[in-house]
Amino acid sequence: MKKFFKILMWVIIGVIFIGTFVYLYINSQKKEAVYELVNPTIETIERTTVLTGKIEPRDQIDIKPQSYQPGEDEELFPMESSAALEDADKEDCAEGEAPEGGETPETSVE
Repeated sequence: MKKFFKILMWVIIGVIFIGTFVYLYINSQKKEAVYELVNPTIETIERTTVLTGKIEPRDQIDIKPQSYQPGEDEELFPMESSAALEDADKEDCAEGEAPEGGETPETSVE
């Protein structure tokens, strides 16, 4: 029985060895080239490119806000005095328009 398994093992190794060479020989043969025949037509040539990655600028510029200096906005946008604004609100209320608080003269509580 030992002799049988020894012979069987050598036969299997031989079959694998010979099968490897047969497989390599078959795959090394050149395959016949198959060409598709097409009739020529007039069409537009399209050229497309697919890229991966990210776009980075050549030069990078940091944009920083100008520094704020108190008093500049007063020169550009002069504010009316608070007394003038209160007078304007009272005139609006007298005409029937609602002041900023949303109360009408009839419903205002003083």
